[in-house]
Amino acid sequence: MPARGLQLRMQLEDTVRRQTAQMPKRALVTALQISDKYQHIDGDQFYVAIERVRHPGLAGKPVVIRYKSIVSATSYEARALGIKAGMPYAQAVEIAVREKAGLAVLPSDTETYVAVSNSLIQMAKEANPETEVYSIDEVFCRYPQADWEDLEEAGRKIMTRVHDELGVTVSVGNGLTKYSAKMCTKHFKPNRMTTCRDFSDYARMFHKMPVDDLHGVGEKTAEKLAALNIHTVESLAESQPWELRPTFKEKWSNFLVAAAWGTARWEFVPWYVQAITPPKSVGNTAGLQFRMRGSLEAAAEALIGAVVITSHRMQVHNYTGNTITVGLRYNTAGSMDNTNQQKLNMHTNSEERIVGAALSMLTKLYDETAERQAINRVGVKVSGIKADMPLQLEFAKT
Repeated sequence: MPARGLQLRMQLEDTVRRQTAQMPKRALVTALQISDKYQHIDGDQFYVAIERVRHPGLAGKPVVIRYKSIVSATSYEARALGIKAGMPYAQAVEIAVREKAGLAVLPSDTETYVAVSNSLIQMAKEANPETEVYSIDEVFCRYPQADWEDLEEAGRKIMTRVHDELGVTVSVGNGLTKYSAKMCTKHFKPNRMTTCRDFSDYARMFHKMPVDDLHGVGEKTAEKLAALNIHTVESLAESQPWELRPTFKEKWSNFLVAAAWGTARWEFVPWYVQAITPPKSVGNTAGLQFRMRGSLEAAAEALIGAVVITSHRMQVHNYTGNTITVGLRYNTAGSMDNTNQQKLNMHTNSEERIVGAALSMLTKLYDETAERQAINRVGVKVSGIKADMPLQLEFAKT
């Protein structure tokens, strides 16, 4: 390592030691190897923003993107009414009527969304080849031994270029970990850049928030933490993982405490590795509202939402798969309890093909299930994954 790089690394590690010394001993987690910094680039209401480029009159109005019977994306104005992605479209209409709000509804245009996504990803790769494609509108960039000023300058440039060339906006988060960078974009949007430089910044920015404001912490986990008298991110940060283990598994206990300090470790997989080592499977799950459990129609709508997310993840990576698995879950946690699998005669990442196979399997599972009222979650998984190599290995400009 060059002398300058070694000196920077020693300075960074000394900073970590001093920051760690200030943390309550109850909250100490696995030490970070701080030689890298991370930047998260996240599209703002991405699908809606693309549609507003084509339909400027939609600016400032509640907008939903519809795919079959579900809401696949929403504008911030629609979210303010309580309309969320993955919600049944009929429920979104009920909310709009109740709130006396005019709702603009557009059909999903996956081909266009993926094309704009590819442009966004290419811009990120040209700015920094160390880029990981996280979702259709999110990337992470890794900056080894960089100054915060370098990340902020890069962030300003990508925000400007995306807006000028694509007409949409992105928010940028900078942090010592992917998780802390993601927390910045989760809570400071739209069209903003936020930097979380150390543990003190993280505590100041997030510790007063409710615990379910942590990325990855949902309603069920928050309820279990509340039973332990843990209501804020700060109170979780003051806990030790072993104190949570009667309620949560060891791995999840460790994650929760680490998340409360922004030190949750997510592996960084750059795009050129993603291209040659695709995952074994890609999937998603969706929960069922209590009052809708037992309804095949509600389960089908939830499953369609899970398929849309899965298909878009595959398309942005140019992954295809040939085996579809659908699962039902009765318990509050863990793997699916009842599954059905179908192998297709071709590889695909098409929403229509995956939805068709998935709904057929879901109907069969429901016909075979006596405990329909206990079903609380449905899921889909596509396996037999392969990558479209010629597209994936189109190297970024430098």
